[in-house]
Amino acid sequence: MRRICLINNYNYGRFLTACLRSAVLQSVPFDLILVVDDGSTDESRLILEGLQELTPTLFPHYQENGGQLSCFNAAVPYIHPDDMVWCLDSDDLYPLNYVESVLACHPFEVADFVFSEVTEFNDIDDAPKVCRVAAEPPLLIPASAHLTRKTRCWIGAPTSTLVLKGELFLKLLPYPHLADWRVRADDILVLGASLVGARKLYLPGLRVGYRVHGGNRYYGSEAFYGYLTPAEAAVRAAVLERLFDYYRLPPDTTL
Repeated sequence: MRRICLINNYNYGRFLTACLRSAVLQSVPFDLILVVDDGSTDESRLILEGLQELTPTLFPHYQENGGQLSCFNAAVPYIHPDDMVWCLDSDDLYPLNYVESVLACHPFEVADFVFSEVTEFNDIDDAPKVCRVAAEPPLLIPASAHLTRKTRCWIGAPTSTLVLKGELFLKLLPYPHLADWRVRADDILVLGASLVGARKLYLPGLRVGYRVHGGNRYYGSEAFYGYLTPAEAAVRAAVLERLFDYYRLPPDTTL
């Protein structure tokens, strides 16, 4: 089993070094740190090229700008079914024992999809440095396909808290409708995982640093607070309908 960190980046060079440092210095190291750079025009490429020389596990993948979902799709050729994939946005940070803490919960014996919590920060001094497993036991959600299809419930957390089995990652991706998910592509992982019948595990108390910096592409937007015009709401409904149709379970599946 390889431990893979998948980082998507677009013009976040000012945050990228700190993000990569939090991945590289994990107490239980990643076997591969895959950075998909989505056509950045800032200093991101120079940072990646410089760090690649010092970090054998770091592999940058450069592409033309296509949005967050295109970054997830681009990772598909690098992922094996028996991998574990940690997802990380390039403006966020892992506590330095995050991988170790996730593995300490032995989640992958029972779950295909694991999520934790976030600590919001702006000043890097306020980001979580270490984490510990909470006394509260993990919560297993064995299957949520029918509940999600009926109620559109979203059982998960932001991108940087998500860990997926490689087999599930490859079942969900590549997803074809790129224009639908230039931002907020974690919906593909969160909703898609439910719709294909994945077992989910919530790890209370484990927290990833979620950076709030005023330039977040979804956090703090009007859509984040649920303020959509009728036209925007209609687009959102169509996008979700395509997603739900794409991940239909076979008719003989029993959950």
